Amino acid sequence: MPGSHPDPGRPAGPVLVTGASGTIGRRLVPALVAAGHQVRAMTRSDAAAKAAAAAGAEPVPGDVTDPASLSAAVRGCQVVIHAAGRMGASPAAGPFWPVNVTGTRNMLTAAADAQVRRFIYLGAAMSLLGSPRPVTGADESWPLQQPRCSGYATSKTRADQAVQAANGTQMATVVIRPGWVWGTADDPSAASFVQAVRSGHMRLIDGGRHRIVATHIDNLIHAVGLAIDHGSGGRGYYVFDDGSTTVRDFLAGLLQAHGLTLPEASIPGPVAAGLARALDVAWRITRRPGDPPITGMIVELNRGPFLISDARARQELRYQPVITRQQGIQRLRNAMRATLQPANPGVLSADETSGTPSTKTVNRPSALNREPTDCSFRHQDRCDSGSQIAAQKAVKVLQASPLTCRPSVCRAVFLVQASWRLEQGQFQKVRRDSHCPGRLGHPVHVDRVTVRRPRQRPAVLGDELGKLAQPVDGVG
Repeated sequence: MPGSHPDPGRPAGPVLVTGASGTIGRRLVPALVAAGHQVRAMTRSDAAAKAAAAAGAEPVPGDVTDPASLSAAVRGCQVVIHAAGRMGASPAAGPFWPVNVTGTRNMLTAAADAQVRRFIYLGAAMSLLGSPRPVTGADESWPLQQPRCSGYATSKTRADQAVQAANGTQMATVVIRPGWVWGTADDPSAASFVQAVRSGHMRLIDGGRHRIVATHIDNLIHAVGLAIDHGSGGRGYYVFDDGSTTVRDFLAGLLQAHGLTLPEASIPGPVAAGLARALDVAWRITRRPGDPPITGMIVELNRGPFLISDARARQELRYQPVITRQQGIQRLRNAMRATLQPANPGVLSADETSGTPSTKTVNRPSALNREPTDCSFRHQDRCDSGSQIAAQKAVKVLQASPLTCRPSVCRAVFLVQASWRLEQGQFQKVRRDSHCPGRLGHPVHVDRVTVRRPRQRPAVLGDELGKLAQPVDGVG
């Protein structure tokens, strides 16, 4: 039923999870534990081991790139869920091969040697990227691709094929292929969109009009749990949320959960493709770290529809989404708010005139709809939710006086925010009389303060092209 909690299957003996400290693994491990499984979490660091133990799993050391370290981790397990992997937007497959391909083969060998009965691999719907025909009405009968524009997608395809080929009478192998996985506050893709919007570089491709499928993390975990006991060996299964959505609407929902509005700026697909090629050359010539703001993978994922059917999973895995897209957005919004709020619901506040602390619960309405009230509010409410940089700096300013909203504190926070807005080109001078950054209505007086626009530094190769576009990330 939509909105219910994920059910990761019935107990089926020891289950080993690789990638337990990743974005998916951190949610999968406690879900499996809650379902009654005995879970082993393969980790590479003491911090990851402690987190796994806190979630109720047995941490075991292991590295998918080191075959010798895998035997002890797999020994005695009936099920292996291989969620470890490396992501990125580089067109070269080399950086992804050791973990995504060789690492998967190492896990398959170790699992077969340990007589594991079921091997579940987290693949990617993005393995259809580069199809010679538009990806619409696709299903598991479509051949997986090895696109030149994405080393990640190529590596996922090769690993997917290796997992299916390893299926046999002793060990059944299943591949779960989600779309754009979303729904967590620490989602790196969402973080890149937030950064792009705040820096003013966000651009959609073709207005974000193309329709896509996506997979909320709760729905993915639910599907993985079902695959423990259902599904035919040697098969892949696409799993998505109910229905499709446009790139624009999907991103608008994600950004809304972060307190931001999706900009209207857009560039045509052919222009985006040209920019991607130019930036790829610029990044390679200058040996700049990281990925360019627009890549061939991003362009391919967003210049046309990406619509795939998950009918096979619904029939053979008995998969049904456990959360709707609307519920997922609301849950994400609540999670983002929780990251800014203290754990104690009782909020310490103080009357500005008396300075007497008191404890009471403060309702925190949306920043856009907040009406002027008194000065008793959480210290993070003094920050403009649209400015992450301002918020981070403001917290440092407010640490000296976390219980009160004093004019001196608000003045300092206001100037921090003003500097950030100046950098974004929103204004050149700070008004002498303004209001509290928390939008609580009381005045903040700034005496003859003018913030000057900093001189622009000389551009280097690739910078100006990078400013032209910051399109959306991909699917899968």
